[in-house]
Amino acid sequence: MYVRVSLLQQNKILKTKRTEVVRRSVSPSFNESFTFRMSQSVVDVSSVSITVMQRHNSLLRGQLAFNSINSHNNLLLSIYCV
Repeated sequence: MYVRVSLLQQNKILKTKRTEVVRRSVSPSFNESFTFRMSQSVVDVSSVSITVMQRHNSLLRGQLAFNSINSHNNLLLSIYCV
């Protein structure tokens, strides 16, 4: 099982990253961070797609839109699924 994280702009995938694979676990934990660089001018048309994958099948999918940036032009996003 692994998590695929994609950066989208205007619903087009620009970049995709993924976690390490966690094998043989009924409750896997992914403690990883990803950085996507973008200019502030495209924040309003950008989103992040998060998909939990088991082999080649999607188990859980969600999409989050950006709505705020801190003073260093970074968006910090933490997602916990329990």
